[in-house]
Amino acid sequence: MFEVDQFPQGFYGVPRLFHSHADQLIGDKLQEEDLGSHSVAWGSFIVEPEDFSQLHDVLEPFYHTPGDEVMSK
Repeated sequence: MFEVDQFPQGFYGVPRLFHSHADQLIGDKLQEEDLGSHSVAWGSFIVEPEDFSQLHDVLEPFYHTPGDEVMSK
């Protein structure tokens, strides 16, 4: 499961997995889909999606475990 947090600066953050290879794959995929990027400084993936369903489609394979649901704060 992953939560999308909105930062006061206006962007959204998705927590990293803290697995360097997976983080790199996710960051590359987000950039490829023009949805965001990996930020070491913020400790998360910084995303600004127009439609959170796009973000879910990209991240779900990395974060999904059976029975989990995506939640947005």
